Amino acid sequence: MSVIKNRKEPLKLVILRLLASRMKLQEEYEQQLYSTEKGYEGELEFDQWIATINDDYLVINDLLIESNGTTFQIDSVIICYDSIFLVDVKNYTGDFYFDGNKFCKRNKNREYKNPLLQLERAESLFRQLLNELGLSFSVKPQLLFINPEFTLYNAKMDQPIIFRSQLKSFITKLQYPSQKLQKRHMHLANQLISYHQEESRYTQLPSYTYGDLKKGIMCKECRGEMVRHNKFKLLCKQCGKKEDSVRAILRSVEEFELLFPTQDIKVSTIYDWCGGIVTEKAIWSAISKKYTLIGKGRNFKYKKKE
Repeated sequence: MSVIKNRKEPLKLVILRLLASRMKLQEEYEQQLYSTEKGYEGELEFDQWIATINDDYLVINDLLIESNGTTFQIDSVIICYDSIFLVDVKNYTGDFYFDGNKFCKRNKNREYKNPLLQLERAESLFRQLLNELGLSFSVKPQLLFINPEFTLYNAKMDQPIIFRSQLKSFITKLQYPSQKLQKRHMHLANQLISYHQEESRYTQLPSYTYGDLKKGIMCKECRGEMVRHNKFKLLCKQCGKKEDSVRAILRSVEEFELLFPTQDIKVSTIYDWCGGIVTEKAIWSAISKKYTLIGKGRNFKYKKKE
């Protein structure tokens, strides 16, 4: 089994985590942070199951495809000799039910987007893409509910649903002996990846300004506020985690770049961003390890080294 495209933390999740440590999120975005985090945890758990497969398969994770002006997303694409599995992983907990095309949670009267309809749309668009590429494969969509504390009512037996209790059986079927993959399979994988689009940083994010955000260096483990421990290390007030000050400064610079991609990197700016808990000299020394100074006089700034 070869993973052709690894899974990355969703950009939306990374940014929401950073914002949550520096401002009070509205309830809508707190819920988005929770659901995105849970979804990512479920996908990582599925990756661990897939990693046990020893046979000849190609795996592409987090595929966001734009074709003919239409975008669709697939959590995992598993390419076999004559079949392609499209796996959508859901990490819901609690009791859910289908009411026609509605997908609802019991006792809360809350309706969610129907994951079967989302999967059907992705399958249809994926088949269209294969046809455009002149390829013929059996496409097998699978909706995986990976959490053992999930129950679904009114599901039909012929629906492409896998429950946690059925996951081991699904993995076992994938490990049945199959013919060895050929160059055309790798060519297909590379073609699919060529259609991949990076996640937009502007998708469903709260609005914020520099002035809205709390200044300081936040712990990479718990996102608590860090303070000086000694000349070379910082200490998290919340969890007690220690971190080398140079690494903490560079991490804070990267976070600043992610949240404010159009703003210049300057020592004075990063000093303020870090809440003044490290000196400008320490910031200059740290930045110089990874960034190049460009410009002269008051217009100088830093750019990350290639």
